[in-house]
Amino acid sequence: MASDLKKEFEKIRSSKEFKKLNKNSYLSSCFLMDDKDAFWQINFYNPNEDNIMIFICKEKIEVKGPEKVLKERGSKVEKLDLTKVKINFDKAIKKIVEFKFKKYKNINIDKTFIILQTIDKKPLWNISYLTQGKILNIRLDAVSGKILGHRLEQIIKF
Repeated sequence: MASDLKKEFEKIRSSKEFKKLNKNSYLSSCFLMDDKDAFWQINFYNPNEDNIMIFICKEKIEVKGPEKVLKERGSKVEKLDLTKVKINFDKAIKKIVEFKFKKYKNINIDKTFIILQTIDKKPLWNISYLTQGKILNIRLDAVSGKILGHRLEQIIKF
């Protein structure tokens, strides 16, 4: 189950699996899907190889990778510094749900994807809802809790 992200991160950092990781790798993002058996996927980017290693926080840590990075050509994968994140997962979800209810209350959600990442040197919660052939994306500043942007688009345009 999804639990405190910072505790999960520390669990990974102290694991033998993590100690095998390339020393140039750094935390790039944390991902969670809203399944009933949801577990944090914590991603470490290796700039030398341009790939990520994925650590899944279950009872026993699972490691996947190296995996290809999904990014625009020429863009840089930014480092995620969890010490800068002031809005935790529970607060972020609460703020996003309140915003969704005010702005998009008639939209029924099929699936939720949650990413904590850094964009333009700013840590943010990037939450996407899959719904009836559309994607609703809402970005929340992980420091201030302010909604940074939102959009509802057809999946094909997204």
